[in-house]
Amino acid sequence: MHPSILVAWSALYQDAISLCLAMKAAYINKRPEIGHLPTEFKIDHNQPKPSPEAILAHEVLVKVKASSINIDDIHAGEGTFCGGIAILQTKKPSIETPLILGSDFAGEVVAVGKKVKDVKVGDRICGCNAQVYFHEPGTWAEFTITYADHFITIPEFVPYSEAAALVYPLFVNAKMLRLAEPKDSDRVLVIGASGGIGSVLIQVLRKVHPGIHIIAVCSGKNASFVKSLGANDVIDYTLTPIEDALDHGSLDTIFDYVGGDQFRKTQVLLHRKGRFVTATGPVKWIGDKKLSIWEQISCIGAILWNQMLNLIPGSRPYYYMAAPLSLEKELFEMVFSNQIHPAVERTIKFTTTELSEAMSVVQSHRSRGRHVIEF
Repeated sequence: MHPSILVAWSALYQDAISLCLAMKAAYINKRPEIGHLPTEFKIDHNQPKPSPEAILAHEVLVKVKASSINIDDIHAGEGTFCGGIAILQTKKPSIETPLILGSDFAGEVVAVGKKVKDVKVGDRICGCNAQVYFHEPGTWAEFTITYADHFITIPEFVPYSEAAALVYPLFVNAKMLRLAEPKDSDRVLVIGASGGIGSVLIQVLRKVHPGIHIIAVCSGKNASFVKSLGANDVIDYTLTPIEDALDHGSLDTIFDYVGGDQFRKTQVLLHRKGRFVTATGPVKWIGDKKLSIWEQISCIGAILWNQMLNLIPGSRPYYYMAAPLSLEKELFEMVFSNQIHPAVERTIKFTTTELSEAMSVVQSHRSRGRHVIEF
């Protein structure tokens, strides 16, 4: 055979091997400026594909079928998660060690570690890799790795895209509900009701507590949407201050997905033993900027002070900051069995243009529901 033909065949062989060892992924090689992630990430087929032989005993290798775009995914990429508190950030990306973006997934198991007992190759699962807490690689890729306690099995009747859209809302809301302990007779307020997380909470509350009275806070254009999910009443925050729209002492619980000074303003609406449960804390849309050290100390101090006051009986309504760390299987099973559906604003293809546009919408805090990537 002519030497040039051998060289050509060798090059084709090497290319084929490289394709087998690489995967398509969205990633960054350096931290973008705050607000610039939607225009500075990359998508290509050149990222190392996890090897089934290399996964650890407690890990599962997953072929990703769908993932969601969470505001925390953007903050994690920009290094501003939780206001930029250093210990909570992902690894610093570089040319040698790029950071794959994304934190939740739905997909098919392709390899199982020796110590994982509850799942087998071919099973359908959804979950997260907890990248924002433990610096793991992300899920906006054709393959990802997750831990044994970070996923839930998906029933056959639930589409991958829907399962992916539920991961983050249920991850957060499980902790919110545990802290709130709602009852059928309660009157509750949901601040940020039309967003991807608040909209799932309304459905869960309505299903689990049929007699509960839900008051949703959102813009007027989303009023019919949140009522269709199960809200009894709507407060249009663009027209009326929340604290002026209801009788003082008339609420049992306030669920807050916006943050800022909501507790200071709205605690008058809670009765003496009412509960204010927030997913965001004393900084509105925390993560949209990098807080100074003093701002970080002030934020943490405010959370600790408010929660310390919980120990003083009768002082004022209770304050709780939800900091979820694990998935709760029972809540997922209840949602799946009752066919509670996430509000999906848009399903996109895994392309640079569509992912960039979707990230920009999520970053604007004007999204009504979830944005899902289908692989």
